[in-house]
Amino acid sequence: MLLITPAILSKKFNDKEKPEWAKKDIRDFTDADMERLLDQWEEDEEPLEEDELPEHLRTAPPIDMSKLDLNDPESMLSMTKKGRTLMTFVNVLGNPTRDETETITKLWQTSLWNNHIQAERYLVDDNRAIFLFKDGSQAWPAKEYLIEQEKCESITIESKVCLCQSGDTMALHSSAKGKLLSVIGDEDTCVGFLLGGVGEINKNRHPNFLVVDKNTAVSEIEDCFKRFMKRDDIDIILINQNIAEMIRHVIDGHMQPIPAVLEIPSKDHPYDATKDSILRRAKGMFNPDDFK
Repeated sequence: MLLITPAILSKKFNDKEKPEWAKKDIRDFTDADMERLLDQWEEDEEPLEEDELPEHLRTAPPIDMSKLDLNDPESMLSMTKKGRTLMTFVNVLGNPTRDETETITKLWQTSLWNNHIQAERYLVDDNRAIFLFKDGSQAWPAKEYLIEQEKCESITIESKVCLCQSGDTMALHSSAKGKLLSVIGDEDTCVGFLLGGVGEINKNRHPNFLVVDKNTAVSEIEDCFKRFMKRDDIDIILINQNIAEMIRHVIDGHMQPIPAVLEIPSKDHPYDATKDSILRRAKGMFNPDDFK
């Protein structure tokens, strides 16, 4: 250390440029001086290669927006997880012992490896294991394999539980007993929510969102809104306010608290509280004189 330090200090400064801390004897360095010295070393180091950086410092792989399929929220999530570590939970059906779960999940892991899907496996309970994917986009092909396995009970990916043991193997749920958000909006709004994990497809292959563009008929928007109102798995309907204006008569006729209808702004249309059906209805419930 004593031999290397002067060389490093002289590399960064000549005698006239040295700061006061660098002129000290190394034996007199304080903790703060050592921190400065370490910073100097790091400045002189060659930058790490991209694949050597910690994952949170790596550049995210670019997403080709032209390849996004708004009718397939799973493919959208898969694209956003490419090259990122993703952890999934897999439950084994019934009440297996820990050894039985070890054997079953090891067979599943081997099958995935044979299909070029790399997953690390960790048992976390007698009937539960974590499958860790270094490339998160592989979690969805793995799910398609696992839901077909006789001993698989459920798979949890990004807080969504996919059931395996019932006939509704394709039914996706936000949680075992949870309710859903639905979205009616323009492409930017829907893509934002879908990338956030809101997208769902029920057992009838009906999504919980509608992308509205210039070619979308008002009748289609109205039918979708009514369909969302009738679904018992939806508690909240989010709709761009400019789109809500197109079916205002239908929204004004919705008097039930659930599903709640929330009007939100879009990129090109700001929110206007005077148009919001819920706020206008709330104002009508109060007499201004009551607050004087």
